[in-house]
Amino acid sequence: MAHFKRKSDKIAHIQSIPLFSKLSQKELAEVARHCEEIQVKAKQVLANEGKPGSECFIVVSGEITIRRNNRKLATIGAGGIAGEMALLDESPRSATLITSADSDLLVFSRRDFRLLLDELPSVSRKLLATLSERLRDTDKAWVG
Repeated sequence: MAHFKRKSDKIAHIQSIPLFSKLSQKELAEVARHCEEIQVKAKQVLANEGKPGSECFIVVSGEITIRRNNRKLATIGAGGIAGEMALLDESPRSATLITSADSDLLVFSRRDFRLLLDELPSVSRKLLATLSERLRDTDKAWVG
């Protein structure tokens, strides 16, 4: 069963994700069109550290725990995103993703992400700007 009753609710949820917050309504609608809604039980492994990955997960409800070297790094809840680096490159997963509660998720595949970038090149520029901001924030956190 779909979590979102209306298309506009799904778009609003995607817009609340910082990675997609700078996109226009048209661009957000395209992202929403490419995201599959799934329901996952608690303790489900979504991705394994060191293994290939080809999708990211947006939490609608529930939680995903992020683990590296079998150590908990973070838990993300509604409005969070995990695995987004898999959209950009084909490197192995840098962490394991496990649902820590029954969860409703949006899944966005690398294939659909690339189709979106081909259809709407403006999305590339906006996502690059957002990723640059994230890199600057990380740099400040580490270096000061």
